[in-house]
Order: sequence, then structure tokens, then C-alpha cells
Amino acid sequence: MNKKVFAFMFMFIFALTLVSASVDSLGTFKQGENIRLKQVCSNATYINISSITYPNSSVIVDNIEMTSSGSGEFYYVLTDTNTLGTYTFSGVSDGCNNNFNNNFDITPFGEAPATGNFLVVLILLFFVVSGIAIYSFMWVLNRFVKLDVTLNQVVLSYCSFGIYLMYYYFANYYWGNVFVMDLLESFLWVCGFMNLFIVMVLFVLSLVKNFGEQA
Repeated sequence: MNKKVFAFMFMFIFALTLVSASVDSLGTFKQGENIRLKQVCSNATYINISSITYPNSSVIVDNIEMTSSGSGEFYYVLTDTNTLGTYTFSGVSDGCNNNFNNNFDITPFGEAPATGNFLVVLILLFFVVSGIAIYSFMWVLNRFVKLDVTLNQVVLSYCSFGIYLMYYYFANYYWGNVFVMDLLESFLWVCGFMNLFIVMVLFVLSLVKNFGEQA
């Protein structure tokens, strides 16, 4: 019972992490592409960037003057966008509200992080495909007690990993949350080790046992 409670608490906390959303963003941009960051203030004569920071809060640039393109628009082209996550962009000017503090997201394909019903679907799919992968591994492991792992069971285990792999790439395109993708990638390695390597080892041991009995 305690194990079931622990598992439920873990899934609940994980789900809360998934549905958390960032606030106040300038938009979502594709990893590796140059970004034109702009601010508009009709009565400003200058706008300076106080800092642009990576998701880990380390500074990319600071104390940079933005370029005026006329009509109160100022811009700065950011070229260092290889790190995924939420960047912060802050600065000061002599007009409007005098200072600003915004953020923007960098995702692998420039897709905005999933929200609403679509996010719920992604979460449900995670539990479904993860459950399939874990169940298939446990099924094969249970058969190993009698050293009777068949080729069909190996194929099933490999197929279950393939399902999770497809989900991983699907989530990587639409989720846009670096922390969640790190978790999914960690589980991908665990799932691959269990459903590919361990299952194959069990299958080979079963073959050795069967050959030994027939000899």
C-alpha cells in the first residue's frame, strides 16, 4: 500500500510540474535562429538593455544600447539562442515606463509550449505510453523466473519502447518545457535499458537454458 501511495504522490507532483506555465512572454522562437528583440516607446530617445540572461540566469549581454529603427521602435538582434528554455530581457529608457522586464522562450522547433486541453492530452499520453513500456518489461521479467522468454515477447518489449520513443519526439515538438523534457529523456534512457538491453539479455539466457536442456 505504501508503494502505491508513493507512486501516486510522484505522479501527482509530476503532473503539477507539467501544467505549470510561464508568465509574460515576448513569444516563442526556434533554437539556433537569430531573434530580433524589440521595444516600442514613442517618446523615448534611447532604450538600453540592462541584461539578457540564459534560463540558468547567467548573463549573455548587459549594458547594450538598442538600435533605433524610427517611429519609436528600438531593436537588438540576439544571435546566441542555442540553449533551450526561458530567457529574461530587461532594460531602461528615458520614456514610457522607464524600464521593462520581459521573457521569451526558446524551443527546438519554435512551437509555443502546450497549454489547456492539449497539455492534458500530453500528460495522459505520458502515463499511457510509460505504463505500456513498464508493463511489457515486467511481463518479460516475470517470464524470466522460469527462464522462458520467447522471441515474441522480445519483439513486444521492443515495440513498447518504440511507442515511448515516438511519444518522446512528439512531446519534444509540442511541449516546450526544458525541465519536463529532461525528465522524459531520463526515462527514455531507463526505458531503453530495460526494454532493449535487459530484455535481450534475458532472452539470450533463456536460449542458453533451453539448449542446455536439449543437449
